Amino acid sequence: MTVVAWIAAYVVVTVVIHVGGRSLAQAPRYAQTLVVSGTLVIVMVNVVMPAIARLVARLFGFPNPKSP
Repeated sequence: MTVVAWIAAYVVVTVVIHVGGRSLAQAPRYAQTLVVSGTLVIVMVNVVMPAIARLVARLFGFPNPKSP
C-alpha cells in the first residue's frame, strides 16, 4: 500500500507542477512548497486514498471499507 500511495503522490505532484508551471516558478520557494504540499494532502486524503482502498478491497476480496 505504501508503494501505491507513493506512486499516486508522485503523479499528483507532477500534475500540480505541470499545471502550475509558470505561476509556481515565479512564486517564492515557500509559496511553491505550500501550494504543492497543500494540494497533495487534499487530493490524497479526499480522492486518491479512498479510491485505492476500494480498489485493493475489491482486488483482494475484502469487504468494502466504509465511506465517511
